[in-house]
Amino acid sequence: MMESSTRVIKRLKVNRIKMKSYSKALSFLVKLVSLPLKVGSDNPKKVEFQVACSLLPYLYGYNKATISALYKQAWVETGDFKSALFQHYNNAFGMRVPNVRVWLGVGSHDVTGKGTFSVYNSVTCSLLDRILLDKYNNVNGNMGFDNYLQEVIYIKNYLPEYERNDYWVNITENAPAFNFFFKAIVSVICTTIGVYYITNRLFG
Repeated sequence: MMESSTRVIKRLKVNRIKMKSYSKALSFLVKLVSLPLKVGSDNPKKVEFQVACSLLPYLYGYNKATISALYKQAWVETGDFKSALFQHYNNAFGMRVPNVRVWLGVGSHDVTGKGTFSVYNSVTCSLLDRILLDKYNNVNGNMGFDNYLQEVIYIKNYLPEYERNDYWVNITENAPAFNFFFKAIVSVICTTIGVYYITNRLFG
């Protein structure tokens, strides 16, 4: 027996509320952990995204190769994390507003000649929404680098056909390697120690 459209819409709304609450908590944690690494940075939002990308996709079954692919896609989409869409609207992947699936955006932004894009509360929410898109499309996060890119670019059609070949070249040949995991872990440790020390001073 098929679900009625009303029940489906209600279930999607409930899932969205749960995911938004969860994403806010993760965003706060990423902001906290990334604080030590933002000191002296000329692009603190990029650092925040690097921390999120180093830690969160592992929770959803991604491996080192597919996380690298995610990061390189974001690098290409944002022009090394300098685009207005990334800096002002927290959109790291050029994500659009979806019609059906659970979505973590908070609004939309029109870009002349390019269309309407999602607006997010944080770059962490943008990353989580991209992960939700993969889950919605049954994309396996635990595969090889090339296989993952082929899946999202050529099979699941995340891009218009005329953009695909140039996009592939930019990711595989021009985007830098993603080696931020160690820094993120060190920052997690330092932040944990700092919070523990402050808490002890205040309540100990």
